[in-house]
Amino acid sequence: MRMFLLLFFLIRFVCGDNRLVVTNRINELNTLLTESVKYHEKISTEIPNSCNFYVGCERTLQKWDNALYPIPNLTKNNNFINLSVNYNEVITKIPFVSQYSNKKNEDICQATLMKKQWNDNVQTSSGSGILFQYYGNTNSSFTVYPAINWEDTGGVCPTNIEDIENDFNPTIRPWYITGASGQKNLVIMIDISDFGTNSTARLNLEKETAILFLQTLSVHDFVLITFYYDIIISDQTEMIRATNENINYLVEVIRNVNIIKNSRSNLYKAFEGTFEIMQKSINDGETSTCHNIIMLLSSGNDGNSIQRPIKSVNSYQSLNPKVFSYIYGNKNDGSTFHFSELSCETQANLFRISQYSDIIQSIESMGQFYGTFLNVTTPRLSEPYDDALGQGRIFTPALPSYSTNQQQLKYLTGVHGADVSIKSITRGTNFTETDITQIILESAVCEPFEIDERIKQIQSQDTCSFQNSIEKDGKLDIEKNIGWFIALSVIGFILVCFTPCISNSISECKNKDNSYKISYAGLCYYPRKHHTLNCWGFILVILMSVIISLIWMKDGVFDQAVRYHNFETTELTVESKSENPYRCCDIVDCSCENYDGPSCNQRKSNLEEGFCENGYHCCQTYCYNCNCYNSCRSTKYGTSCNTICSTCCQCTHSVSRRKCKSVCGMCYRPSVTLSFKNDNNNLVFSSISTSCSRDDRGCINKFFSGFVEVGLKQIGYVNPENHNEILTSIDYNLAILIPYIIFSILVGYIVLAFWITQSCCGNKCCTCNKSCSC
Repeated sequence: MRMFLLLFFLIRFVCGDNRLVVTNRINELNTLLTESVKYHEKISTEIPNSCNFYVGCERTLQKWDNALYPIPNLTKNNNFINLSVNYNEVITKIPFVSQYSNKKNEDICQATLMKKQWNDNVQTSSGSGILFQYYGNTNSSFTVYPAINWEDTGGVCPTNIEDIENDFNPTIRPWYITGASGQKNLVIMIDISDFGTNSTARLNLEKETAILFLQTLSVHDFVLITFYYDIIISDQTEMIRATNENINYLVEVIRNVNIIKNSRSNLYKAFEGTFEIMQKSINDGETSTCHNIIMLLSSGNDGNSIQRPIKSVNSYQSLNPKVFSYIYGNKNDGSTFHFSELSCETQANLFRISQYSDIIQSIESMGQFYGTFLNVTTPRLSEPYDDALGQGRIFTPALPSYSTNQQQLKYLTGVHGADVSIKSITRGTNFTETDITQIILESAVCEPFEIDERIKQIQSQDTCSFQNSIEKDGKLDIEKNIGWFIALSVIGFILVCFTPCISNSISECKNKDNSYKISYAGLCYYPRKHHTLNCWGFILVILMSVIISLIWMKDGVFDQAVRYHNFETTELTVESKSENPYRCCDIVDCSCENYDGPSCNQRKSNLEEGFCENGYHCCQTYCYNCNCYNSCRSTKYGTSCNTICSTCCQCTHSVSRRKCKSVCGMCYRPSVTLSFKNDNNNLVFSSISTSCSRDDRGCINKFFSGFVEVGLKQIGYVNPENHNEILTSIDYNLAILIPYIIFSILVGYIVLAFWITQSCCGNKCCTCNKSCSC
């Protein structure tokens, strides 16, 4: 028993000592890397006016005058297997398509000065296993120490523009992204719905994006892949750690997925299902315990017209996700509203992807996002992997470097890294690669996002475009002056009506009793009949007819004419269709009986179904003639009398608490969100909506039938002074126009006849309240 305890404590002591030795060596490497970053940030103010530097490739699309090639004095070194190096120099790999600028030249000169610090690191940590030390700049230049022949490492030197896909770009390498972004839960949602003219080509780009991002992950990250169309599908029930083995598995899953024919996407269900898996995984401890990053790879279509996806995001606020939206296809394909809303509200970004180079740019932008808003101060250690240059099993610590601009705002300049031999770091111990991996996992630290106003400089123009929904809200000049138009029309009518009498002399128009002669239009057209009329009443009738005509014109025809002649033709994109359902109740099936129970108002306000009492109601009435009197009228032809009666009614059967029924269902406020480009070529959003009564699906279908599918385009018309006023048609409504024309002709006929009576009858003006004939 004593021997067993002695052996136990001896093994524990030895293992504990081994762990301490390896941990100290890793900490030493982290310290050296931190010193490199500090040195780089220090010399950022000591930029030489000019410098010469060695480059990895002889040719670039644009010549760099101070670039030297090839690197001299390469010799064999015991630290490297089958590679010749120069410990006195560095080389810089410049992207083939990189355009020369003073800023880029200064960045490379700074990185070239790092060779002193890197050489000191090698001398300080002799035998610790440091192989290459390097720096990847945000401008995609890559500086390596010690200097090597780039093509000896298997690196590609493009000679024409067609080869740039194989060109080295440090900003999309795992060590760079890991160093800049820290640990995270990465969720990739892939749209496999059958939307667009070439959904298969779109899905291929989605797959490329997902696979490239998977390859940027480290063992500190957890990952989840979901596929969505009408529903969500996934091979995972929880997030899994982003080990090399798991990444390879997920890459195969992505490559084998296909478009679901004749399907539509449902973003709300996609988010709900994805969040459920994420929440379960976090509850079970399968998480990085850090940021939740969602990549939404989409067609730009949402076939769900009931619930907006942002509602699902808001219901899982505890996850605090950052939603990066990707819309694939032509720049004008698909809608952006929901995707813009998701990315803007979660302080993320939106990208449009039409080709492979757009994917690379989006990955670079993601790195910039992480680097700007995360203040990473602890080196990130990669999972052990096989060195591509044949140097055995290695791992890479990486740490970003920062600078400040004139506004004293921090921004990412690049990431430092170092390749470390596992064989050297574990020498003299019995530590295995599995033990090293455990130390790497335990070294993880979660730095918080510190998002500020710089987000606007990083986000694309489309990211917060959904907010442009009230960009312009005014009236056309003709609409502003319609009141004056009506007033002047009425005044003009009065002047026109009285012109005949005004034009005559006072003596000709005056009767002996000093009453004025007024022309009656109607009398001229019944020359053999005599009438006694009230001339002022007749004028009032005509005036009211004209006013009614003008109001009809204002509320009906005028608005149509304004739209037809002033609205601008534009191309509308249907961004979303929302049914916006809500519970509502109607009071129906009332009977003539009393009911003791809840009131109908109470049932309706509480959205409850059931019988209810609706107050007093008269069920049956008896009506009869009452208050009768005779009305007689005398003329020179005789006297005529009429009996005039009122109608009186009384209730013969009533109830004080009428029994009715409250029936509940779903009412709707269907709306369609549209977007178009304004005069400044900025994307503007607006909505058209209506109301539909309880359970009236036909109303919804009729409303939506006036629009194309979400993500497609149709011709529309917009008020240039009010971008919230959008129409799909500006044709005249004949049901309003034809009756208006007929009514206007009749009014015009009466007014014209009134005006010309004086001419028709000569000096025979009909005197007010006197019988006469023309």
